[in-house]
Amino acid sequence: MVDYHLVVLVHGLWGNPSHLLYIEKQLENHFNEQALQHEQVIIYKTGSHSGFLTYDGIDVNGKRIADEILRETVSLSNNTASKDRVTKFLIIGYSLGGLISRFALGILYFQKYFDNIEPINFISFCSPHVGVLAPGENISVKLFNKIVPHFLAHSGYQLFLKDSKIVSPSSKLPNVNDLPLLVWMAETNSVFFKALQKFKYRSLYANIVNDKRTCWFTSAIEEADPFNSMSNENPSAYKLDYIKNYEPTVIDFSKPICYEKAAPPTSDNFDQGSKFQKFLIRKFNWLKVLGNLLLFTPLWSIFFIGSSLFQRFKLNRRVNDFFKDGSNSLIYLYDFINEDSNNTNNSFDDLEMPKNLLNSHDNNDYLEALGKEINNTIKDQTDTFVESVYDAMNSEYTDGYSIHNRDTSKEILKPNSDEFKLELTPQQNFIIEKLNTLIWNKFPILIRNTKAAHAAAIVRYQDDKFEEGKTVVNHLVNEVFQLS
Repeated sequence: MVDYHLVVLVHGLWGNPSHLLYIEKQLENHFNEQALQHEQVIIYKTGSHSGFLTYDGIDVNGKRIADEILRETVSLSNNTASKDRVTKFLIIGYSLGGLISRFALGILYFQKYFDNIEPINFISFCSPHVGVLAPGENISVKLFNKIVPHFLAHSGYQLFLKDSKIVSPSSKLPNVNDLPLLVWMAETNSVFFKALQKFKYRSLYANIVNDKRTCWFTSAIEEADPFNSMSNENPSAYKLDYIKNYEPTVIDFSKPICYEKAAPPTSDNFDQGSKFQKFLIRKFNWLKVLGNLLLFTPLWSIFFIGSSLFQRFKLNRRVNDFFKDGSNSLIYLYDFINEDSNNTNNSFDDLEMPKNLLNSHDNNDYLEALGKEINNTIKDQTDTFVESVYDAMNSEYTDGYSIHNRDTSKEILKPNSDEFKLELTPQQNFIIEKLNTLIWNKFPILIRNTKAAHAAAIVRYQDDKFEEGKTVVNHLVNEVFQLS
């Protein structure tokens, strides 16, 4: 009899299983060095939500991933003679994959998957748990928050908290008929929260610079941003404590932050030049947006845009067809869980292998090979362009002035100091408050050698500038990932 530890890896927006190859390889090497009697670690990369399918929504893709996990679990347990079975469950979600994973876990919880399978690790890398609604009230931020969701289809509406789910009337939340999915997933009596609560360990990694879309506050589930991560690209002013053997990349978040500050500008110089400097900085950053648009948008992008429109049409048909299938109904997930009642008659042992996923593993190799190089190129160019948009949007002369205008030359502050609190919406604050009632191991990471910190954090592909990401993955494998 073999007891399986099922390790599930879930990629992010517009991704594919190949993005997690480096993590998969390092985990395999690590476990191959360990002698496990009557136990075996199975690493499974999900593939039913690759490419444009990630636009279909966190909920739709969460259902796909839950079906994949059920299929893989049934497949591993189908040898009745030897009584092989899955006994422990571990999951790693990258970027949007962290949210898709949480939705899938809610489905598995409802289906009593964890009654006989112990959930050990939930780990997210650069996942926007609080959504990607940009904090602030200036015109650029408001336009950004209003326009961008339309380009990311169903997933975009959910990430920007623009969607709504009809929740049970027993909900104590205001406006229950207009409740965004991410808010409901943070509610302590939802299946999603209950599923997350069952894990023995919950850990997350979050970039502190050069990852503006999944910046610190949303990836780390924090209401404060001591790193000014939405605009800061140069952390040289900060003096940080690092975790031993993983310096200078993995930061010890339990220690205070010390930063050195330049001498404050004289009032005369500042008064004379500040307005002009702000004007120049704003114009320069918007010129960078235009430059990146021209430089990083080759002629074949016209074909790509046309393809995107076609894919959007296919997406709407695909999602409509998805919900027409009664087996894909998700209504049951939007009700409160009563601690004292049996919430469902479903039993994992009674579930059948999802028919629509019988051949999903056969598709994984195809999905990994299909357009791999093109995908990386498009992703890099998109990353560069979006980063420049964030720079322009947050160009209210934030580059160090909030630090430099103090009287002292050094200051030590705790990372969650009130001084660093952001202008978040009540819904964002609700998500942060509720998710932080759980115990998390939070690891800020500092990647200096590339602007593509989001990709480097997991070594999404081979690049000489991603060496710091290898340090992060080593920390994951050796310090965070637990089998029991």
